[in-house]
Amino acid sequence: MAVYQTYQTVGIREDLADIIYSIAPTETPFMSGVAKTQATNTSHQWQTDSLADVAANHAVEGASISYPTLSATTKLTNHTQISTKAIQVSGTNDAVTSAGRNNELAYQVAKSAKELKRDMETALLSNVAAAAGNATTARKSGGVQTWISSNVDAGAGGSGSGGGAARTDGTQRAFTEDQLKSVLRSCFDAGGNPNMIMVGAFNKQKLSGFTGGSTRFDQAEDRRLVTSIDVYESDFGTLQVAPNRFIRGANATAAKKGQDALVLEMDFFAVAFLRDFALQTPAQTADADQRFMVAEYTLDGGKIIKIITALQGAISGGNAAISFEIGGTAVTGGGITVAHSGSAAGTVDSAAPTAANRVEEDGTIEMITDGGSTGAKKLLVTFVIRR
Repeated sequence: MAVYQTYQTVGIREDLADIIYSIAPTETPFMSGVAKTQATNTSHQWQTDSLADVAANHAVEGASISYPTLSATTKLTNHTQISTKAIQVSGTNDAVTSAGRNNELAYQVAKSAKELKRDMETALLSNVAAAAGNATTARKSGGVQTWISSNVDAGAGGSGSGGGAARTDGTQRAFTEDQLKSVLRSCFDAGGNPNMIMVGAFNKQKLSGFTGGSTRFDQAEDRRLVTSIDVYESDFGTLQVAPNRFIRGANATAAKKGQDALVLEMDFFAVAFLRDFALQTPAQTADADQRFMVAEYTLDGGKIIKIITALQGAISGGNAAISFEIGGTAVTGGGITVAHSGSAAGTVDSAAPTAANRVEEDGTIEMITDGGSTGAKKLLVTFVIRR
């Protein structure tokens, strides 16, 4: 007697899991690791400045003062970029019962939000030059690499650009620890304190093979050999190592695998939104639900690196302790004590903040005095803010 098998059976229900698995990468380490600020124009501008070179500074007692010509600040401009995702789901598709989601439109909106964030991460890390655009050409925000003008170790013919212009790629070569050390030394000499090394998967494995500042050990209790580097201890400080899937040449299949390794001081960057993530519903023109997701943004950021006070007259009764807060949080290393002994008009004091010193566009810096001195005198305060 022939056995009646499932191969002959009609009407067996489909065995479709009620879960949708997504293995597409969604992490965006750069955009998630920098501050968010507000842009108020499609052309987003800021100023940069630098301290004078160190000089042999010794004056003759009683000599008249020579006043040098002061240098002006430099104004830089980036442009907001519009990134969009359009979603359209037919009325029928939204009405039928689907496995893995209760509502097709809601599912597609959530999926598009992740895709939009990945597009933005790629743009922010790119070497695409800033462009003002026009009625027929889209504006473009200059990516991180277009603002790096120095402290670059590039292959033959390569160089940094800065100012929002695309850098020149040199002849590609293998990523080495000597290159990394050279850039870190250059950053230190220029006054920088980078805290992040951002690389793709290919260069992450290269970096894990570096010997300096790394640790290799065998955890015998659970039979694991640890051979990766998540923190790099350099001669000039500790840096986190962040693998990023959206940096140029991120993986072994890219046209130029391992193309970029970025050494960044993350406090100097921010994403300035002219229009934050928004989901819009256009006028319905078909038997379909339509949604339009948009964000308009650019690269931005700055922090206080020095506070200078100049007293306008002698104080008495005690020292005056001055502190500063940004958004209610005390600026670390920003305290200044104006001594009453020997104080006079022109007395200058300064502080070099080390943390909690990020200030955003239209932000507020609050100055607080402990009232330790008597006699009200003006105090001029100058903040040096580095973008």
